Amino acid sequence: METHQLTGTKQVTLALTRLADVDLSGVQHKVSRLGWSKSLIERVETEYLRFLALAGSGTMTVTPPPMIDEYWHAHILHTRQYASDCDYVFGRFVHHAPLAGADAGSEGVTDSSAQTLSVYRRVFGEPDPYIWDIMAQDCNSPSECYGGGGGGGGCLGGPTGDD
Repeated sequence: METHQLTGTKQVTLALTRLADVDLSGVQHKVSRLGWSKSLIERVETEYLRFLALAGSGTMTVTPPPMIDEYWHAHILHTRQYASDCDYVFGRFVHHAPLAGADAGSEGVTDSSAQTLSVYRRVFGEPDPYIWDIMAQDCNSPSECYGGGGGGGGCLGGPTGDD
């Protein structure tokens, strides 16, 4: 989870413009090893860039859904690139601070996820329903819906997220 305050749509728009210049080919390769299809990677990347623009543009709490979180982790693993990307886009490092001891379905995560989704909808409109929809509401647990680690398995749209 990341803590910032949303300061305005203009800042998010500027961040998205700069994020379009970022080379995520190494991240794409990393998540493809999870069995994600090219189509799913493209969909998650679109949603990730929007999420990251929100995360880096203010001081509100934002919480990614599992597949975006997995993509974020893959980006962060490229430490020098991630730090450089953050500096280029936001002028500072955007930290990833998971909720200590929180499970995906816990009340704090659920509240933060709902708040994130609400802000996302105000800024971008409706999210990709497979990526965000909505933190596995049609499954018994996130691990069942997302293949155990954000691998794109499960309930909504087949094992690779392709409809």
